[in-house]
Amino acid sequence: MNRNGALVVTALAVCLGCSSESNTCSPGSPARCVDNTPWFCTMNLFDHSLYAWMRAETCSSPQVCRVDTAGVGVPIFHSSGCFDPNAYCPYVGYKQCNGGLALNGQKFELYECALRASDQTLQWTITNCNQLVPPHVCYADTSSGANACVEVVENCPPGTLRCDGNSILQCVMTVTDKAVWDWYRTPCGQTGGVCQVDQYGGARCVYP
Repeated sequence: MNRNGALVVTALAVCLGCSSESNTCSPGSPARCVDNTPWFCTMNLFDHSLYAWMRAETCSSPQVCRVDTAGVGVPIFHSSGCFDPNAYCPYVGYKQCNGGLALNGQKFELYECALRASDQTLQWTITNCNQLVPPHVCYADTSSGANACVEVVENCPPGTLRCDGNSILQCVMTVTDKAVWDWYRTPCGQTGGVCQVDQYGGARCVYP
């Protein structure tokens, strides 16, 4: 399978006549296959309130059209399109986070394309990063395209904002070989502001 990305891009690029009432669809409608051709529900480029079905290139034999191979509603880019007869995912070793970087309270799933020994087909396997010991998150590196489970280190309460003197301290995540939550300082005084506790118990810089 090597054309899924091109199929989606093609569908998006040709969405110039999406206002046809007979061809409308609803935001979030799952992709579909019609006559071995993938169709995608796409936003109108000129009126973002309108969505319509747009066809991609018809799959060339022996490839077949498949949609939502990772599961209905799973936001993975290469889960719909043209696939080889024995493939339900792009290629061995392809990895993608379910929804990108998952933070606290969300899912932490890493989907990987693997060869299933029982029938020699390419199938999605799922790792829940948060169930690893110690807990991990699924991290998508936008620069390299790599996706992996990375260990979480919490040196502060994730997402917390508080005043420290005349600076805001915010607990933010940075990722290297681990996903580390640590304090990041923003001085208010450098721009003439004063750090003040807000109504939600967080902090903000207030200017006279």
